[in-house]
Amino acid sequence: MTVLRVRLLGEFGLIYGDQPVDSVNTPRLQSLLAYLILHRDLPLSRRQIAFLFWPDSSEAQARTNLRKLLYQLRQALPDSDRFLQTTGQLLQWRKDAPFSLDVTDFECSLNQSCSIQQLQMALELYRGDLLVDCYDDCILAERERLRQKCEKLLERLIALLETEHDYPTAIDYAQRLLRLDPLGEANYRRLMHLYALTGDRIGVERVYRACVTALRCELQVEPSANTRQMYEQSLRLAVITHQEVDSRQVQVARKTNLPVQLTRLIGRESEIEQVRQLILQQRLVTLTGMGGIGKTRLALAVAESLLNLDIVADGIWHVELGALEDPALVMQSVAVVLNVRAEGEYPLLKRLAEALGEKRLMLVLDNCEHLVAAVRPLTEALLSVAPQVRILATSRVALGAKGEVIWRVSPLSTPPRLPNNTVSQAASLDRSAEQVPILANYPSVQVFVDRAMTVLPTFALTNENGWAVGRICQQLGGIPLALELAAAWVKVLSAQQIADHLQDALNLLTQGCPDALLRHQSLQATLDWSFALLPPQQQILFRRLAVFASSFSLEAAEFVGSDENSAHFTVLEGLATLVNHSLVNVEPSGDIMRFRLHEITR
Repeated sequence: MTVLRVRLLGEFGLIYGDQPVDSVNTPRLQSLLAYLILHRDLPLSRRQIAFLFWPDSSEAQARTNLRKLLYQLRQALPDSDRFLQTTGQLLQWRKDAPFSLDVTDFECSLNQSCSIQQLQMALELYRGDLLVDCYDDCILAERERLRQKCEKLLERLIALLETEHDYPTAIDYAQRLLRLDPLGEANYRRLMHLYALTGDRIGVERVYRACVTALRCELQVEPSANTRQMYEQSLRLAVITHQEVDSRQVQVARKTNLPVQLTRLIGRESEIEQVRQLILQQRLVTLTGMGGIGKTRLALAVAESLLNLDIVADGIWHVELGALEDPALVMQSVAVVLNVRAEGEYPLLKRLAEALGEKRLMLVLDNCEHLVAAVRPLTEALLSVAPQVRILATSRVALGAKGEVIWRVSPLSTPPRLPNNTVSQAASLDRSAEQVPILANYPSVQVFVDRAMTVLPTFALTNENGWAVGRICQQLGGIPLALELAAAWVKVLSAQQIADHLQDALNLLTQGCPDALLRHQSLQATLDWSFALLPPQQQILFRRLAVFASSFSLEAAEFVGSDENSAHFTVLEGLATLVNHSLVNVEPSGDIMRFRLHEITR
């Protein structure tokens, strides 16, 4: 399906498929397209749009103007009926239109940004003010709203950089913020303080003089008392810190941006060592597995174990791709992390290749499954020009790149399943039996108990709750995300009650981390995400395979998966896709392979 890529931030741009669209080439046409696409959630009346665009004209004239402009837009926009919908007196940008919008990408990225790296990636998407050549009131309001978001982003980023003592980078962003709002005294105060922290007295004085000049010329006022006080304080601070500047400048540069983990990684010791050895021997390793299985945590642990080795003397750099929607931004995200910038018409890929060159480093490309088409060629290109670069990727789907080695991440081991006829019997077992030492050996039990203690510090594995905890871990199949979501319920439910409610696991396991990506906040969301990545025919097959409560053969899958509507589709091809998407497991059984859906997935 041909996609229309719309760029409204900075220089206006349209790309339909691979071809630039130059016909939407007047400010008024661009304003109308922007207004429709920015307000696509509701139908818009022609009268309302006409009044917004021609407020000083009569209603009849404004409607005539709109009719002409809309006709011009339809002529200029390729396949316009795929994007514009007209019903009587209403206009609307079609909700199902195949398009991407840089404004949406910016706002989505900003909403999901917490770290310095994420904020920098979001800022890279703000290439300039909205439609800088358009002056319609409806565009001006939206432009100001987005500019304020950018300013808030810069303020957050500067504050985080200051806490990390990265003052030079903070100064660069503070100067950018000042360019957005050159009359904001708070921006001058912030910049003076940052210069003072570097011991740059001249920088402090230069900023204050610029503030005085701007306020006098534009507003005919003098700086406020707060600004004058900050100037004097900054001068004193600059003198005090001047002797420390040299030592700060020679500090060893950070060799990684790996995020600090707030919880323990449990039960992956052997996997860490095995993947570690694999990445030492191979240059591209992809960790695959179903959503919530722990691919990211394993990758970060492997990366940390390599930090002091010479083969990564230039660092290990984590690139989070989960929040991206536009594949075109993958290369840019890698460049932001590596502090590589495009220069003029110089291709960004060539700049990356030159920057990496003979560098000895490793990239951790995280959550690639929805961007495989962009990640695959980028990894191949980087590995081909940088012989000492290694890449460790995580994805629910294999990248399919040349030289890729796939490591499937397995669930944590769980206590054995009790036969159905022994469940009630097990529930009434002698509570004095020493279950705890046996259960505590299972990593899934360790994860549940550890996460439960974070929400209820008094929680402990006991002989009284041990059987129920083991049942929870067994029912959830050792999936770390599911165990963490289940453990969150110990605040209000006993282990026995949680185990009983897991028959409706997808509705119970919904209390995820609010700062995580939406698809990681509940078990339903992570499964929905995997399902949405499947082609339609494989979605149908996946639903049909849910009839199998245990493992099944290829012949059985073909029996339930074939019909008269799938002449150009084979069940074997579909199974291969489901296995590749980590939704179906493969189990050797004698001379044949059998298949299985995880019970919660089923």
